[in-house]
Amino acid sequence: HGAQVCLPQGEVRGGRRRAIGMMLRLCPLLALAAAATDSATEREDITVGNTLYQIFGGAGGVKRLKDVQEMKVINVGLARTATSSFVTAMRELGLKSYHMKDGVQDSEGHAEMWIAHAALALQDNDEVKNGWRTDKAVVASRAELFERIAADGFNATADMPMNAYYRELTELYPNALVVMTEHPTGSAERWATSVKATIGRNEELFTQRPFAWISFMRGFLRMELWNWQAQGAPRRKGSPPAFDTAELVEFYGKWNAGAEEFVKSKGSKFLKFKATDGWKPLCDFVAALKDASVDAKCADIVASGAPFPAANVDLRKVYAVLSGLVSLFQLPLVVLAAIAAAALALGFRLCSTCCRRRSRGDDKKTA
Repeated sequence: HGAQVCLPQGEVRGGRRRAIGMMLRLCPLLALAAAATDSATEREDITVGNTLYQIFGGAGGVKRLKDVQEMKVINVGLARTATSSFVTAMRELGLKSYHMKDGVQDSEGHAEMWIAHAALALQDNDEVKNGWRTDKAVVASRAELFERIAADGFNATADMPMNAYYRELTELYPNALVVMTEHPTGSAERWATSVKATIGRNEELFTQRPFAWISFMRGFLRMELWNWQAQGAPRRKGSPPAFDTAELVEFYGKWNAGAEEFVKSKGSKFLKFKATDGWKPLCDFVAALKDASVDAKCADIVASGAPFPAANVDLRKVYAVLSGLVSLFQLPLVVLAAIAAAALALGFRLCSTCCRRRSRGDDKKTA
């Protein structure tokens, strides 16, 4: 009675065995998914749930209220330097920080704008154009992005893609405070390891099924490729494409030194900060905003002894699940068909069982 697939008998039996094996291998992935679905309402987390939701059509689901702001805090630190923890801390102080997740991916219309912006700066081979930063179309698009970000109420920044424009931001907002988050351990090697285990895998994973079938993901990956190049990062190499650890370590040092030198040359107030430093140095620094509300929140937090936020601690689990999905879709079509057939048959059986139980219950009530 269940769903049937017209396949040669030998292939069906072999497909069933492989399907069962794949289901068993998927069990740890499902466990990881369950473990990585912490609520993102209080912590700035990227979870399996919201990642898959955005990939499969849910990006831009948050309509921002128009509340024009000036930038108060600019974080020039690289991605994977506890930027999500920094965003969460800003939120607790009443500041709204623009980040890859709640800025680009969550906010209505923002991902499309960044994808279109990156396309203006890239050639067909995904290399940045010569002179792209001063190209008239790119400059106009950047100004439009900055206006939209301010109009949507963001008054702080962190993470990609905005860190690539820290020079333009510090010149546009000369009174903004500038923070450079560093890896919590202070180790460039640990930072490189973190990148390679997570966001450094984007080109490897998102160029494969099922993600390669999704037009949004193709645009998003091009935007990310542009953003790494805009920061001066090394290119991924090999098959599958991956960053070289030594090159990442060198890039980390050059980026931090260059950003610090530039910001100080502009006379901006500057703080090097690690999440492990805790609340006090950050609160002492943002006191320069002379914002009574921020000061009051800082005073309460420091007095309470609350630990600094720790967000996105499960990101490696998210990438384990994404990698598992890619592995699943590399299976031969006959195996995928067997898995689909097994799932349909199981669903049919469960529905039939449920209906029979409900029917028996109704019969007892009638009797």
